[in-house]
Amino acid sequence: VFLSTLRTIKRRELLPVILVLILGGITVCSYVLARTDYLQMSAGFLRQPIDWVIGILLVIVVLEAARQSWGWILVAITIGAIIYFFYGHLLPEPFKHATFQTSYVISKLGLGLEGVFMFLGVSADYIFLFVVFGGLMGVLPIQSFFQELGKPMGRILAGGPAQTAVVASATVGMVTGSAVTNVALTGSFTIPWMKRMGYKPEQAGAVEAVASSGGQVTPPVMGATAFVMSSLLGIPYLTIAIAAIIPCMLYYLSAAFGIQVMAYKNQLVPLKEKIDWGKIILGGPLFAVPIGVIIVLLLMRFSPSYAAFYAIIAAAIVPALRKETRIPLSKYVKGFVDGAIGGAKIAVAVALIGMLTQSILTTGLGVKIAYVVELLSGGRLWLSLIITALVLFFLGMGVPTLPAYMLVAIVVAPALVQMGVPVLAAHFFAFWYAVFALITPPVAMAAVAGAALAGANYFKTCWEALRLGIVAFIAPFVLVYNPIILLQPQAPLEAALVLIATFSGLAALVATLHSWFFA
Repeated sequence: VFLSTLRTIKRRELLPVILVLILGGITVCSYVLARTDYLQMSAGFLRQPIDWVIGILLVIVVLEAARQSWGWILVAITIGAIIYFFYGHLLPEPFKHATFQTSYVISKLGLGLEGVFMFLGVSADYIFLFVVFGGLMGVLPIQSFFQELGKPMGRILAGGPAQTAVVASATVGMVTGSAVTNVALTGSFTIPWMKRMGYKPEQAGAVEAVASSGGQVTPPVMGATAFVMSSLLGIPYLTIAIAAIIPCMLYYLSAAFGIQVMAYKNQLVPLKEKIDWGKIILGGPLFAVPIGVIIVLLLMRFSPSYAAFYAIIAAAIVPALRKETRIPLSKYVKGFVDGAIGGAKIAVAVALIGMLTQSILTTGLGVKIAYVVELLSGGRLWLSLIITALVLFFLGMGVPTLPAYMLVAIVVAPALVQMGVPVLAAHFFAFWYAVFALITPPVAMAAVAGAALAGANYFKTCWEALRLGIVAFIAPFVLVYNPIILLQPQAPLEAALVLIATFSGLAALVATLHSWFFA
């Protein structure tokens, strides 16, 4: 992370500070690696002066790396939790906790191989590989493939070009794991295309923002957050990917309905464009083979890291098999570098969340917050769900999806489970709102990126994105009350009625929001 900052630094006077941080990071990691056994034996205590120095340095380095990667909001929340860890015993009930010695707190925050290191195994084993895979896919020449793929849809549907944007962004988004990155990657060719076909700039920006945000809930990859969910719940990743199928279909069907209505209202007609089947044949394998490798290996019950590794190999080899699709070595290097930097930035967020989680768990703050949520809701589940959603909207304004989900999953999800919500449904509820905070005003980072690329008014783009992605804010409530939405067991007749009612209600909702139905 610090090296990537060094590469782009503009104020030369900050150069020594970055070099000191790099040296500090290397020192901390070397110490932990060299003295792992000693640190495990000493967990909860700092026996030597050097332990104090390294423990404090570890916290400082992680906080600054996270600030450089993600800004101040997540860092400020974590600093607040650390201060609470030190001084929470001075607060009145119900937030008062036991008194902890300073050495105990510093050890728990990281040097005792807890805190900072709590979730880093998930980052190193799963997330990093998939982010590198996403970086590599980002440099492959697959844009023309998606563009040509949309032309057959454009011959039938008036909204064909925008429907292609949905397909492209969903498929690319599940490997990039970042809505804003996905908007920049696919929006560069889908947004100008939609505008050329007659969509208003704010509509083109909104379509891309909505489609890109949904990539994180699209199986089989689902970005990085699903791997953390798998680790927290102790269930196979494949189970989570399968559970996401119907919610993902609901979301993208809603977007597809809305896009079609936009096309009718703009009086767009299907275009008889010439299809370059050669580009489809050339570009198809570049995308289909690596994704196919992931799907097949996961279905064969291999680990996600195993699947990601061979998907990276496939993504590197397939373009080289044909002269027309070969890319220069510099592009491979760029893909790996982009992926590595993205993986590192996610890792420091995970390390930061580890400190935050340790503070919450050791002080019992999570139990206290869950109690407050239950108290505020008066034991009414629907009100607890609304409070949880509002917390996630607030966090999602400036915190990446992964930390926002983890924070709520650790603090609020237990309260929902205590009120009778199945564990998987409670975590999916938190996961969905963390993802789709990116299209929620007033910040809505995915809509910001879409508006910038489309040259559109930001607030109009936000409103269009909100209308288009409305099911994202309703589906979590549906899946809490209806297990079949997550493909959990339910009586066959009841399950069929729920699915019919959900899809019918979805179509009616889209028609109402756009003031348009058959004519």
